[in-house]
Amino acid sequence: MSARRLAWLFSGALACAASLPGCADDGEAVCLDVAYAAVNVTVQNPDGSAAVDATVTYSRDGGAFVQPPLRDCDPSARVCEVWGQAGAYVVRAVSADGQRSAERAVTVTKDRCDEPITQRVALVLM
Repeated sequence: MSARRLAWLFSGALACAASLPGCADDGEAVCLDVAYAAVNVTVQNPDGSAAVDATVTYSRDGGAFVQPPLRDCDPSARVCEVWGQAGAYVVRAVSADGQRSAERAVTVTKDRCDEPITQRVALVLM
């Protein structure tokens, strides 16, 4: 294919992309229908290994502490996703024997598409 033909195809593709809704650079956000976790939690022992026996709970905006659904946790790596909205979260982890724990407060804000901006929280049981 000649260079002239490639240039014509490229300019056509650019014109097409520029005409799509939400593609113009007018400062407006292009929002997708995708869910985002509000908080991503990892729980570790002091030696850095995954605290697979830990129980994770969280509270949003001063509400009661609840556990994330099991489907949102990977017990082999002790990683949990907290799905929700923007707000003030307190995330807590407690070892199975109740002897070690960790807690952290984090504020989740929204992006231009009104979705939570995921905050990553690493808890080390002490």
